[in-house]
Amino acid sequence: MLRLRGNAVLEHWLARIVIRFAWHLTSLTWVMIAILLLTVGTVRVDPTMAILGIFGVGFLVAGVFDMFISRGQHIGWPLLAATGTCLLAARSVAPPIYVVFY
Repeated sequence: MLRLRGNAVLEHWLARIVIRFAWHLTSLTWVMIAILLLTVGTVRVDPTMAILGIFGVGFLVAGVFDMFISRGQHIGWPLLAATGTCLLAARSVAPPIYVVFY
């Protein structure tokens, strides 16, 4: 798709970077899900804290990376970074849930 020429949208460098970034963001999301399942399945950890921490770090890293790669011109980077920041903030104030493991 990125090799196609003649499309006015794909001629712009930012559109090409955003498409490539979106592809890798999907892969990052699957990796975060895998880490979450591995963590919850093998470590005695509060699932809520694991979800908030893993996805908070993932979205914050994605937002900062998007800011650098798009030179701050992509509208998505503040939203991704804000999502990650809010998830990490929620993790810091959420009460721990005590899970009983048998």
